[in-house]
Amino acid sequence: MKRKLLYPFLIILSALLLVIAYCKKQAVIPAVTTNKYVHDITDATATGGGTITSDGGTLYINAGVCWNKTPGPTFQ
Repeated sequence: MKRKLLYPFLIILSALLLVIAYCKKQAVIPAVTTNKYVHDITDATATGGGTITSDGGTLYINAGVCWNKTPGPTFQ
């Protein structure tokens, strides 16, 4: 009796795994092009910027540039 239930279970499980594997949506990474130069540099501010060339198919709320005088800037 147990053997009769094993094969249908394996077939259903295999079909389910195939559906999950092929229905997985591929992630699209957003793309940004930053300006080559920063200008109007002072001790506390600088002006730069860029353009969002692809939003990756998602809604974005804020965009900006994070900078620092040393490598590894952080933001809050």
